[in-house]
Amino acid sequence: DRTATKFGSAAHRLSELVADGKSLEQAFSQTKQEEQLTRQETALLDTHKDTATIFENRINRFKDKYAISTDDREIELAINADLKPSNYYDSSAMLRGKIDRLMISEDEKTAVVIDLKTSKRATLQYAGPQLDFYTTLIFGAYPKVETVKQGLYFLTLGQMLWAPTARR
Repeated sequence: DRTATKFGSAAHRLSELVADGKSLEQAFSQTKQEEQLTRQETALLDTHKDTATIFENRINRFKDKYAISTDDREIELAINADLKPSNYYDSSAMLRGKIDRLMISEDEKTAVVIDLKTSKRATLQYAGPQLDFYTTLIFGAYPKVETVKQGLYFLTLGQMLWAPTARR
């Protein structure tokens, strides 16, 4: 049964399209088509689709409050053995990853990384190493960043959890 995997992929795509400015209905229709969802998968996504808009509204308020100048979605980052930025597909890339949401403050000293999750239970426990990995990528790719705020947003629950802030 691939329902959970398909749902996760579709929920991420729906959220990305809403973040890109599509209406919820446009994003839902496009996601359903792109992901070739079955009736069951479509019904599951429909049940949780409002959390994409809730998340985006929350992100917009956050950006206004904290002077965020860069907001990237599905960004591919890579660093080499010296922990310096590298091209994602370059053979010198030692670590590479795709981050669901990365925001950088205007002064470029603070980064916010958010990973989207579709789990039915909100916990930081299983994602801690993943967030630490993303923080390593950010510190390598963005030499001016001094602080990384790490969080998980649970699309099925509409809940945000923050991990401890990392400092260079």
